[in-house]
Amino acid sequence: MFHYFSHGDAQFFSNLHQALIDYALVSDSKPADVLAIFGLLRALIVKFGRDEVAGTVPLVFKIQALVREEKVSGVMRQRALATLTVQYFEMIADMFGVTLLGDYIEMVKTSRVRDNQWTPGLIFTDGDHLVRLPDTFEEFESQAKGKNDEQPSTPPVNMWIERDNIVVSIVQDGKLCEKHDTHGLELEAKLYTEYGNEMSEVDAVLPRIAHKLESFRIRTSRNLDDKPRLSTPLNAMFEVGYHVVIHNHELAMISSSPQHAPDILPPVPFDPSGCVGPSETCHQG
Repeated sequence: MFHYFSHGDAQFFSNLHQALIDYALVSDSKPADVLAIFGLLRALIVKFGRDEVAGTVPLVFKIQALVREEKVSGVMRQRALATLTVQYFEMIADMFGVTLLGDYIEMVKTSRVRDNQWTPGLIFTDGDHLVRLPDTFEEFESQAKGKNDEQPSTPPVNMWIERDNIVVSIVQDGKLCEKHDTHGLELEAKLYTEYGNEMSEVDAVLPRIAHKLESFRIRTSRNLDDKPRLSTPLNAMFEVGYHVVIHNHELAMISSSPQHAPDILPPVPFDPSGCVGPSETCHQG
């Protein structure tokens, strides 16, 4: 599974997500463009797995919001993008085995098809780039329905995917939760993130980077009992019982710490008679 490790990675995904939003807003887009958007979304999930589910769910709901607010031109184009959002969650349910999500999104799809709020034939396959698709959505729908005559006008989409149902289905299933996210609270927060509102896409991705880097951090224990200790405590070292007499303290210091002063010789005692040397030699003379 891919992991985000740098700010550059986050910026790449931010730019890619924004490009998909801009692509959806193209006023003269064709059926092939809608299929291309879905193809890119699918490629992200196939390549980067559950990490990118949390990144693309806010993006897909943003596309639905653009359709709902009629910022996408043309009823048929709106219907095609609304169909794309359903197929995205259908793909997530199938790819990761999220049964609750699959059940809910199938209910939405059935209702859309029944009320003519569905674009037939808008199914992405690996060979779509080899097929010459119609330039208009009218021709595309006519071809998909197997009729050459003009299709009757259909109502705009008014049946929407409920975000609460999506989030609850994914979180309760648990397959897309990180191991440390035992209750799914972190995943829930990511799925509820509004695209482009409270934080930039880069800021939304950076917490994932920090979490991935956490596994490489060297952790130190806060328990002082785990720290290295001296083999012999300092207080025990002073209980050995060195008894130093004042008149031979130089010798005592040298003998107790030879490593600190290996070249120091014992002091030569002073004799009033003028003899220089050990006291035994002077007295013998």
